[in-house]
Amino acid sequence: MQAAGYTTWGFVIYRTTYSSDADWEEFLRRLRYCMERSFDRCNGRDILDVFTLTIFSDPALFDGADTYAV
Repeated sequence: MQAAGYTTWGFVIYRTTYSSDADWEEFLRRLRYCMERSFDRCNGRDILDVFTLTIFSDPALFDGADTYAV
């Protein structure tokens, strides 16, 4: 990453269902937890310092949207 000049890496997630904010928060918590565990096993926890999670969450635009719409 450094040699190529990148300063961050990450995922872009589109939230397309809005029936439960609690479930959404639990999903994000589990995602972060699993990532931390995976990088800990590979001795790569430092790469999480430059991790960016970009979330698009606008019910007016994405509620029920399919992959084509996103």
